Amino acid sequence: MIYLTIAVPAYNAAATLEKCLNSFLEEKFRGRLEVVVVNDGSTDDTESIARAYQTRRPEVFRLICQENGGHGSAVNAGLAAAKGKYFRIVDADDWVNPAGLEALLQAMEGKDPDCFLDQRTEVHGLTEAGTPVRLPEGAPVERVIPFEEIAAPEYARCISMHTLTCRTSLLREKGIRLMEHTFYVDMQYVIGVTAFVRTAYLLPREVYFYRLGCDGQSVSYLNYVKNYRQHDKVLKTCADFCENRAGEMPEGRREYMRFMLTLLARTQFNIALIYNPDRRQGAEQARELDHYLAREWPWLARATRSRRWAAGILHSLGVGYHQLQRIKAAAGRA
Repeated sequence: MIYLTIAVPAYNAAATLEKCLNSFLEEKFRGRLEVVVVNDGSTDDTESIARAYQTRRPEVFRLICQENGGHGSAVNAGLAAAKGKYFRIVDADDWVNPAGLEALLQAMEGKDPDCFLDQRTEVHGLTEAGTPVRLPEGAPVERVIPFEEIAAPEYARCISMHTLTCRTSLLREKGIRLMEHTFYVDMQYVIGVTAFVRTAYLLPREVYFYRLGCDGQSVSYLNYVKNYRQHDKVLKTCADFCENRAGEMPEGRREYMRFMLTLLARTQFNIALIYNPDRRQGAEQARELDHYLAREWPWLARATRSRRWAAGILHSLGVGYHQLQRIKAAAGRA
């Protein structure tokens, strides 16, 4: 039985794709795992590399080629093609821990939650030094629990596109689709999944290696600035989603969704007021966001007011991204 489909969105990923796909080659994965590589209009050797894996292990690897539609489009294609009971995403510049993946597959053979949540390690893209992101101490691990037990702020950093595995039929039933030609849809995915799942299984094992620190990544601070409008679009789309579909969510879930939206909006203020080296432009972006939230979602304007003020003070003092990181590091050592 195919328990798990892993979608690998890949755009011009020739430099990293082999490391990613090699992590799925263990013999024991046969018959339980499929890996769908979605070549999103690459212009390098991404397609030929993926095709070689499909030829070598067709029972594990499948290749889909499409015109470039962005990360969200590739995820949508992978979900549409999925045969597994569960679905997750592994980006082409990341990879998995085979032992952790095996533990996840074993859990799937005996458990039936709506989603699984495991652990990741954040790896510096150049040095490959790793920082584990573990589940909170005392987390209710290795048993099926109501999702409400982890719908709390202390779990927010652990719940990500890179640690979530969701029942495929639930994603399809709820029509979870990501925006195309848009960065930062990982938060759209997390919000879409956690809006509807009723049960979860926490696996205290490292499954995912998440590469950070590369200049070309959308999550680098200068790319946050460059793609400000796309992050803004994700925030507004997610807010619309949470408000329009609140009636479909389990009882009590709306407050958790609002917490997740608050995190997104706080990041948006940071991008405008701290990350953006053009201080005048950043101030204008923050004013625009202020007015929008006050008009459309007053509760979100209230929830982000303290962050808006704090970011505004740092902005007026000339504090930028790198200075903020040093302040955070010093606070962590204190």
